[in-house]
Amino acid sequence: MSLLNNRLCRTFIIEDKGDYEDRLAIVGKLRFTLEQLAGGHIPHNQYTSENIRGLVDSLLNLQRSSQGALPGGSWAVAEPFDSLPADEFMDMVVFPTVLGIALLSRLLNKQMIERTYKVIEALKAAFQFLLSFPFGGEGMDRIYQQNEIILLFGLGKVPELLHEDSSLSPDFYALLMNAKASIQKRIEQDDLKGSFGEDYSQGYQLALVALRGL
Repeated sequence: MSLLNNRLCRTFIIEDKGDYEDRLAIVGKLRFTLEQLAGGHIPHNQYTSENIRGLVDSLLNLQRSSQGALPGGSWAVAEPFDSLPADEFMDMVVFPTVLGIALLSRLLNKQMIERTYKVIEALKAAFQFLLSFPFGGEGMDRIYQQNEIILLFGLGKVPELLHEDSSLSPDFYALLMNAKASIQKRIEQDDLKGSFGEDYSQGYQLALVALRGL
């Protein structure tokens, strides 16, 4: 249990020394914490409600301001984050922002945190940040990354959150609705391969399940 506890995120931090592995580790802890939360494995006596409140406070306090040409609202783990290569930008900026949204959403869903003004404004800013960039990125991994984002949102009950209150981000709600329709169409037409023959059948099926709350 202690090894698992070491993988849980107690405080969101920003890495400013350029250490790629340390940055990945921060994102990994955020993801593992979301997975444990979604699975009902936390809180427990070694990762308590107090630890969860500490994580939430750090997310709210360290949500990033605008930097260079990039808007604020992210949970970028890198400092600086406005000059990262495209693949690192996805890993170190987009995905931790997705995870931050998913964690707050799941905690709201479980009624483990209150729906405060600060939480709602943080979610609105994070959704708006993600809307500033193509969904899933622009490279060869776009479809994979798009499905991965949807799966993380599914763990966080984000589709349900937006279905209940689309005013959090009407544009992001519409984006997910369009993604759901597109995936359904691809499955119906058996159009499940990428440009280079990649098989996305499983990814599309899992993404469609994740979006069922819309």
